[in-house]
Amino acid sequence: AVEFVRDITEREIIRRELIKEKIFADTLVQTAPVLYVAIGADGKTIMMNDFMLKILGYTKDEITGKDYLTSFVPEDDREMLAGVFNKLTSAHQATLNENRILTKDGSKYLVEWHGKPILNEKGLFQYFFGVGIDITERRKSENELRKYHEHLEELVKERTKELEDKTVTIAKSQEALTYLMEDVNDARQELEIAKSRLEISNRDLEAFAYSVSHDLRAPLRHVDGFAELLMSQSADKLDEKGRSYLDKIITASQNMGTLIDDLLAFSRIGRKEIFKIPVELNSMIEKIKDELESDIKNRKVSWRVDQLGIVRADPTLIKQVFVNLMSNALKYTRPRKEAKIEIGLKKSDENEKIIYIKDNGVGFDMKYSDKLFGVFQRLHSSSDFEGTGIGLANVRRIINRHGGRVWAEAEIDKGAAFYISLPNVGGKVEGEGKG
Repeated sequence: AVEFVRDITEREIIRRELIKEKIFADTLVQTAPVLYVAIGADGKTIMMNDFMLKILGYTKDEITGKDYLTSFVPEDDREMLAGVFNKLTSAHQATLNENRILTKDGSKYLVEWHGKPILNEKGLFQYFFGVGIDITERRKSENELRKYHEHLEELVKERTKELEDKTVTIAKSQEALTYLMEDVNDARQELEIAKSRLEISNRDLEAFAYSVSHDLRAPLRHVDGFAELLMSQSADKLDEKGRSYLDKIITASQNMGTLIDDLLAFSRIGRKEIFKIPVELNSMIEKIKDELESDIKNRKVSWRVDQLGIVRADPTLIKQVFVNLMSNALKYTRPRKEAKIEIGLKKSDENEKIIYIKDNGVGFDMKYSDKLFGVFQRLHSSSDFEGTGIGLANVRRIINRHGGRVWAEAEIDKGAAFYISLPNVGGKVEGEGKG
């Protein structure tokens, strides 16, 4: 009897702790300066956090059960958003989109949404959860910047025409040349100022994403820990359905933890100082192949690696690029009896080195290639191929920070090829230094 009471007491303690963590997570959702909304499979609004309610001008009672599209979305945006909802409900894919929301007084705000489908224990769609950031002012600033840039281009064209007219009359005088150079320098300085402002805005957004992701880790870790503890100590006292629910809690919290870790890594890449040194690519790729050996197991994998030479890059970040691309090649060739992966050089000019990673995997439809390198963008079902949809976004960010380019070519069921370009050092080992 004493053991029974102790067991009940321990379970009650765990239950209370889980309730505390849920309250903490709910408080974080309600107080975070971002928009949170949950929408059912029927399109009805389940909940909104206080921040979103304040923007819209509604109370909780006024929004609960309302059709989301017709109540809170302008008519011009409803057809597009209905397509997003269909992807969430039928394909169970996370989404990233922008649309306007309609307030109680008729005002409109532009919001960038990250949508995530929530499935029940049978794997069927239950509802989806959206996290949004109000980008109304940012988009207004971008539009003003674009108009200003266009205005500057028109000014340059006008001044250039003036210079041409003066050149005819004064025979390309030094005065006309100086006049043009002053205008060009002024325009360049103004563009640099605009660029600096945009970079500051992007850094602020990265810092915000890092902060939100970081704050979510603690309650999630507690939920996972207590759920694991409950499973290990009391699983035999639960029926099959209860153990199934508990197992789904553990799996979902671990998946969410992986997603948060990937988001934090993505945010850190934007802030990390790049330290460039000459990197010998073939040696690095051989080490990566050894590290990926556990992913191959009993598979038949054929590697072909050409002589790639040297690039000047941050060794940690450039390794992350190749780990991601090589891991993807292994992942998406899993259905093949023999996986064939080729890493080589594409012919290019002397100023850049273009490296490709080709495979004979499942490929993808090129009409979706513009989404390939976006955050949370996946072109294959998570039930077929695991992943969070952040890896290729990391690849693009790293390569861009090295002054290079990244793109892909593919055909459904005929494999894919990913290309990265990096500044060419001509095979010479240059001195170390900061990039």
